[in-house]
Amino acid sequence: MSNRMLLLAVWLCWVESYFFTHAIMDDAQVYDVKIEGNTVAKIQTKTRFLLDNEEIVLPNNANATGRREDPSFFVDFNWEADKKFQMHFKEAENIAYLVEASLSTKDANIDWNLGFNLRDSNASYTCSALFSVANKSQGYAKLVMRRNRFQVFHFDKDFSSPVACPEDGQDMVPGEWNLTTSDGIPCVRLEGAMAFNISYLTMERHNATAKINLPPTAVVLPEKSFCFSPDTTVNTTMEQTVVLGFYDNWNLTLHFTRDGNITKDNWDDHWIIDSVGLQFVYENEHFPSTLHPGTGKEEMKNKVGPHGEGSLNLFRTMKDRSYSCNALMETAVVNNFTLLTKSLHAQAFMYEPQYFPVESCAADLMTSDLVPIIIGAALAILIVIVLVAYLIGRARTRRQTYENI
Repeated sequence: MSNRMLLLAVWLCWVESYFFTHAIMDDAQVYDVKIEGNTVAKIQTKTRFLLDNEEIVLPNNANATGRREDPSFFVDFNWEADKKFQMHFKEAENIAYLVEASLSTKDANIDWNLGFNLRDSNASYTCSALFSVANKSQGYAKLVMRRNRFQVFHFDKDFSSPVACPEDGQDMVPGEWNLTTSDGIPCVRLEGAMAFNISYLTMERHNATAKINLPPTAVVLPEKSFCFSPDTTVNTTMEQTVVLGFYDNWNLTLHFTRDGNITKDNWDDHWIIDSVGLQFVYENEHFPSTLHPGTGKEEMKNKVGPHGEGSLNLFRTMKDRSYSCNALMETAVVNNFTLLTKSLHAQAFMYEPQYFPVESCAADLMTSDLVPIIIGAALAILIVIVLVAYLIGRARTRRQTYENI
């Protein structure tokens, strides 16, 4: 009897978790976009805006109206007396784009340049993944959108068949980030795809792992990043830090160094990433059925000693060289946090806009070395097969000649 009760309790917990999680996924409002009383488009979204000292949420009762200016389509969301959120879509060669968005309030007018490819304009574009975009010139005001579905072109009564965004899949999506000096010259450049594997406990107290892709819309936070440490210059500094902001208030910190005590190089001839930190929040959006949702900001970071103890030794590269690695690389930062990188091109301690000559990672070198070996081996095998076939054919010809004689 006790075993049955235990199984029943576990089943009830699972059912509660299932419906709780799915309720969260389905709570985005669907807005009927109207022109002269007729529904001409549909938009499903859960959107909010993070300003300096204020958070504004797009309400479910916002009035959505459309306006056509071929090849563009504008959607205005109006609520209260002074708030308007506008989305600007555009169609070109059967591809839909979300070009830009803006928020108007009594105290502010903020624009976000987006340029998102929404794929086939005949389909509805779906993207459950959360993304955020910041306006650098206006105090890094953020537009945060999640659980989106758009159909503004070729609309017929309801959403068409969906086309999913890359972020909803397991594939890592590449981005590009630059940290620049006050003169506008990049001191650190990053291109490629990054993701995180984070282990956590579920409500059933099971171990689970969430893979979270770094969105390409992440932005460099200049107030937390630096090209050179105090009392140094770009040319003399031994450390640089890049902090990428994304989602609501998540931060990824990459610390670069060329200090010989840490790189184990007496001539300071190499640079590396010695430390990686991630600040995040446990939430059901990224950690389904997490045991402690929204319990405050968490931080996972490796600690590095003065002589390199605990250093990750990532991207080890000669000075005046850039690091390149197309292979998927996994680095255990701390016990519950693994950093994944792919198709990466990085350069720290820059003093000119262009990348330095490339230094490839060992995994890419192994691949490039294996290709000619494999091709050579295949050619050798082919030659042997042709030679054996020739000898067999020649022997048969001789035997037939002898038999005829």
